[in-house]
Amino acid sequence: MSISRPPHKLSLLALAAGLFLWTALPVEPAYCADTDSPTAIQITRAYGPDRAQTLDIYGAKTNTTGATGTNAAGSAATTGATTSRIASKPRLKPIIFAIHGGAWSGGDKEDKAFGKERAAYFVKLGFLYVSINYRLAPTNKHPKQLQDLEHALSYVLKHSAEVGGDKTRVYLLGHSAGGHLAALLTTSLYKHDSPELRAIKSLILLDPAALDLSQTYQKADRKDRAILKAVFGDDPARLNSASPLELLRQRCSTATIGSPGLSLLIALSNDWRLKKDKAVQFLSACQRAKLADYGQVVLVEERNHNTLVERLGEPGEKLTTVLNHFLMNTNASKSLNKTEPALSMVK
Repeated sequence: MSISRPPHKLSLLALAAGLFLWTALPVEPAYCADTDSPTAIQITRAYGPDRAQTLDIYGAKTNTTGATGTNAAGSAATTGATTSRIASKPRLKPIIFAIHGGAWSGGDKEDKAFGKERAAYFVKLGFLYVSINYRLAPTNKHPKQLQDLEHALSYVLKHSAEVGGDKTRVYLLGHSAGGHLAALLTTSLYKHDSPELRAIKSLILLDPAALDLSQTYQKADRKDRAILKAVFGDDPARLNSASPLELLRQRCSTATIGSPGLSLLIALSNDWRLKKDKAVQFLSACQRAKLADYGQVVLVEERNHNTLVERLGEPGEKLTTVLNHFLMNTNASKSLNKTEPALSMVK
C-alpha cells in the first residue's frame, strides 16, 4: 500500500557523498559470489496444509530424486521432493527470506518483484533465496499472515541443510506490506523470546508499510483505512498487536536477554518524505529495545514504490550498490561503525 506524491529532487552530490560513507567501510564478505554456478534451481515446498502456504527455493544445487521444478530462466529442472542436497559445494549459504507485498490481500512469491529475477540477483551473490507465499486478506485476517510466516521460517530453518542453506544466517527481506510483515515477524519473535530470532542476521525493508499501524490507521484516508480494516479490523488492541513499533515499545519494558545484534536497512522510494519519520523512529526503537545494533535509512529519489524493488540487482542501480555493501558488511560486524548515530542516512 503506497500513497502517491509528486517526486522531489535530491542533490546528486549529497547522494554520492552518502554512498561514499558505505564504500569507505572496510569490507569482509558475508558470502562467496557464485558467479560460476549454473542457473538457479527452483524448488517449491509446502510448509502448511493450505494451498497458499508454499515457498520457492532458488540456488540449491541438488541431487535429483524425481520431483520437477524450474530454474530461474524458466526451463524445466529435476529436483528432490524432500531430500534435496547440495551436489557440489558443501559450504552452506546464507538465506534470503523474501516476503512479497500487495496490501496484505494480493501479490505472489513469483511476482516480478520477488520471483525469478530477484532470485537470480541474490543467487549470483552466493545466497539461497526463499520466496514466501502466505494466506491473504480479506478471507484471512490478522494474525494469519504472521502465523504463516512464523511457520515458514520454522520450516526453512528445519530443512535448510537439505538445500544448502545456513540456518544461522537468515536475512529477512520485505517490500511494502511484506516490509510490514518482515518487521512484524522480527519484533514478534523478539517480544516472545523465540529461539528462531537468533537465526536472523539482518532485516531489509523496502518501502515498508504501517510500521506504526495504530497511528497509520488513525491518519489514513477512507480508501487506505478500508484496506487496513479488511486485514486488521478497527479494534485498538488488535491494531497494536500488529504494529511493529508497538511491539518494540512493549519489549523495551520487559527486555531481559542480550541484543541479538541485528543489522537493519530501510530503503524508501521517491515519496520518502511521507515515510521517513516512521522509518527513523522504527530504527531508533530497534536500538533502544536492543534488537538491532546497527541501522541505515536509504532514500532512493529516482525510484517509485514499484521500481524500487523491480530494479534491484541491476548494475549501476544505486540501491543495488548500497545493498551489496550492506550484505557484505553485516557478516563482518567489526567493520561496521556502530558509534555512528542510528539516524544516519544515505541521500
